[in-house]
Amino acid sequence: MSAAATAIILKNCIRTNLTRLDSMANGTRALEDVALNNRTFLKDFRRLVTRTAFDVLDIKDEAEFISRYSPVTATATFLAGVGSRWVDSVNIAGAADVIDTSLPRCTALVDDVLDPGSKIPIGTYNLRAVKGLGSPYIIWGSHRDLIEQIAAAAGMENASFVRQAVPEGAKGPLGHGDAMASLLPELPSSVKFVVCNFGGGAHSRETILSSLAILAALQHLDGSRPSGVLPVGLFEAPKYLVVLDAKGAPVEFRHNRLKGSDGPLSPGLSNIGVRLYLKDALPGAVDHFRQFLNPEHSEYIIPGNSERTFALDNIDELLSNRKELETPCIANPIEENGTVKEYQNIGYFIEAQKLLLGVK
Repeated sequence: MSAAATAIILKNCIRTNLTRLDSMANGTRALEDVALNNRTFLKDFRRLVTRTAFDVLDIKDEAEFISRYSPVTATATFLAGVGSRWVDSVNIAGAADVIDTSLPRCTALVDDVLDPGSKIPIGTYNLRAVKGLGSPYIIWGSHRDLIEQIAAAAGMENASFVRQAVPEGAKGPLGHGDAMASLLPELPSSVKFVVCNFGGGAHSRETILSSLAILAALQHLDGSRPSGVLPVGLFEAPKYLVVLDAKGAPVEFRHNRLKGSDGPLSPGLSNIGVRLYLKDALPGAVDHFRQFLNPEHSEYIIPGNSERTFALDNIDELLSNRKELETPCIANPIEENGTVKEYQNIGYFIEAQKLLLGVK
């Protein structure tokens, strides 16, 4: 197959798949049928897209891809947050005697599905998902000694630690947009791609790898766009709804981080927390929002955020408005459904890890 033909397949299959799934979710087929059939369909599609991306890059397999692209990739795992929902849920469950809610949520101990009977911090799973894909950076806010222990448990002794300082008067670290602003000055000029994931997310290494291959391949074809890839999945009640146009391009994000209120709970596509960016696109995007967060604009609040904060979700929408964001539907729904936001989510998180890691 010619390089031109392969390029056309890669560009078209991403958006054709999205529009097909979006139409399914909006009533052309029963949701139960979609959920049943898409488990195999999405798995096969992800393999197809990844393989096609490798063909565009003239790469034979995953090992060669990682060898070539990990030196120009940084993985950024955000482990600074605690979260009011987490604190409240621990207290309501009466678990405050075993979980210290003054510590980052990622430090809570859970079952290690790869070593039955053992316990590991939640954040270890998030570092395992990106291990080896690039130079590891860990954004932390407090208790660096515990964060270092998490990195060691994941075999990331070479990780770089970037502190997300707590501004004067704030109760804790601000949003992950602020965390990205702390990270950018630490990244060397050799880094081209930035992979982001978060403590508590049930992230699939396969989804992350495929997304990186897509971004690298599309950059190889175009040279300037897209500036980001936001993998999505199909959900009965998406928490972070992504609305598409007729060509499969993202045109709207209907979730509380951006709009200040929840979107409609109807079937559709949702992001799962993982996002990938061109490093060179990030400084301008960060500055776009940070200009409003200085003392001259002290009363300004970016919609969907607390005072003085912004989120990567806002950067996603900015890139989408500029037609610089791709949203391939390659994520397994358990990557969102298994995320730990509250204490009672831990059981779902462990079951999601078993499925993602192929543990019986």
